[in-house]
Amino acid sequence: MDRKGLRSGTPEVHAAGQAAAPTGTGPGRPDLDAAGRTIADCDRRLTQYRAALGAGADPATVTGWISQAEADKATAQQQLITAGAAQRTVLSEEQIHDIIKDLDGLTDRLLAAEPDRKAPSTRPSALR
Repeated sequence: MDRKGLRSGTPEVHAAGQAAAPTGTGPGRPDLDAAGRTIADCDRRLTQYRAALGAGADPATVTGWISQAEADKATAQQQLITAGAAQRTVLSEEQIHDIIKDLDGLTDRLLAAEPDRKAPSTRPSALR
């Protein structure tokens, strides 16, 4: 196997691609900003609804409002959790060079290893 075939592009190309791609999260993201506003709005509504209960409003009606506000809040919180999980790490050009150097060393060791010491999936016949 040709080691050059293991890479597509240079570290510079990969670093530039990371810089150009959206990070998935961060300030100024309309969907995350909206989720934050929704959570704040739900907290405000819940406070008002509880105050209404304390002031003698119909418990059945207010309970429905509270349930809806809590469901809205849970949905917005899940959006923030999902966005946080999707956040990616951007590697520097130097980190990309280091990873490639490490992988090149691993490739050298795999290519130099005795065939009987390789796992079946790395033997040439298994790669066809």
